[in-house]
Amino acid sequence: MLELCVSFHLIVSTEQAFKRKQRNHKFSTDRPDFLAGCRDLSSSVTPHLQSGNAMHDLEISVISLRSAEQRRQYMVEQLSASPLRWSLFDALTGPHPATPYSEQLAIIHNQSPLTKGELGCFGSHFACMAEFVEKNTARYRLIIEDDVYLDPTFWFTRLPTLMEACGLDYLRLYSRALPTVKVIAPLGQRHLIRLGKGPNGTQAYVISQAGARAFLASVQQISRPVDKELDRYWYNGLAPYAIYPYPALEFESQTTVKKSFGAAGTASPMQRIERFLVRSREKIRREQVDRALKGRDLQVAHAARQWWSA
Repeated sequence: MLELCVSFHLIVSTEQAFKRKQRNHKFSTDRPDFLAGCRDLSSSVTPHLQSGNAMHDLEISVISLRSAEQRRQYMVEQLSASPLRWSLFDALTGPHPATPYSEQLAIIHNQSPLTKGELGCFGSHFACMAEFVEKNTARYRLIIEDDVYLDPTFWFTRLPTLMEACGLDYLRLYSRALPTVKVIAPLGQRHLIRLGKGPNGTQAYVISQAGARAFLASVQQISRPVDKELDRYWYNGLAPYAIYPYPALEFESQTTVKKSFGAAGTASPMQRIERFLVRSREKIRREQVDRALKGRDLQVAHAARQWWSA
């Protein structure tokens, strides 16, 4: 009986601490550390095919380690004929200055600490979006990693008008897994789909200025790999729509990001209780957002069909 009372007290205390933490969180891309991080990383972009200072509909940014010369050369050759403005973005090897890493939260949210590669991957995508928002040179950005092949016959240049017509701020063009999906609308030989849950991977996606701002503002500390954080659509507002079959493919090559694998033994009893509470809250919120997305699907489908037939 005593153990039950102690456990109940721990759960209540953890819940109250979480609520206090949530009340103190104020997400804003106007905070000084965020903008400073953007400016510090402005020199890491190698631009190509620029045409003055005009606002573009879509631009491509390739996240790549400066030391990965062979991969970078392949991406340069692949994109040299692209009609879109593109650039190589030097990948980070650690977290972005505006997003400190919390190992204790990682044990709760990810079941184990993140690896150096995962921290660098998170920092790279965060920095790429921050640079996109800071420079504001395009309405949408296609962010790809340097082990991706883009279908040269696909209509990438039309994606901004599709996303605008459907009200989408985030669109996946690849994933390593394909969970349960809902077909929204046919688009020629492809379909617009909505993924039932996050499929993991950050190899290729298009994001709008509003979508990038929403994601950046939702991240206060790093406690998950970046693909898992992007997949939390019920939290960051980036609904999981995608084009399928995917117009991007990942090369069969050795990944440069060593993955972390959860080890339940690394968590203390208190952390395991908090992990249970966090997952319970996230499940409830995800189910609420899923119901809202189901109601929205008809509108998105109608808009997509009209767009394709126009």
